[in-house]
Amino acid sequence: GYFILGYYLRIVVVKKSVLWGFFVIGVLSLAVTIYGTFTFTKANAGVFYEFFYSNYSPTTALIAIAMFLLVKQLKTTMGAKLVQLIGGTTFGIYLVHALLLNYFVTNWLDFSELSNWLSIPLTAFIIFVVSFIVSYIIGNIPILNKIMP
Repeated sequence: GYFILGYYLRIVVVKKSVLWGFFVIGVLSLAVTIYGTFTFTKANAGVFYEFFYSNYSPTTALIAIAMFLLVKQLKTTMGAKLVQLIGGTTFGIYLVHALLLNYFVTNWLDFSELSNWLSIPLTAFIIFVVSFIVSYIIGNIPILNKIMP
């Protein structure tokens, strides 16, 4: 569904007023995700409550829409090139990120001394960068780029 949604959002022209509405809804959805996850995890004796992080959660979909529309608005040359570079590796990033996350968190990344407010974004950033590098390298190897474009 996200592929179809992305295609639709790419071809549709969104008015500025609607665009700002989606940005506000995206920020509110992010706040609901953070607050809801914290509240329900706490009420569930500290066991992670993952509803808000699910691919099928309404808040996840609204955040994705807002982020897509935000990136679509990047009109600078550098911004457009960065989006194009990362965009060409997103499928590869998707394919390798879970494997890398499992490996890095199990064997290398230990942020137990840090607050979750810092450790979660830091882990996400590191996994994204490493996944991008792996995907980019594989995408430039002639035989392997057939498997992971």
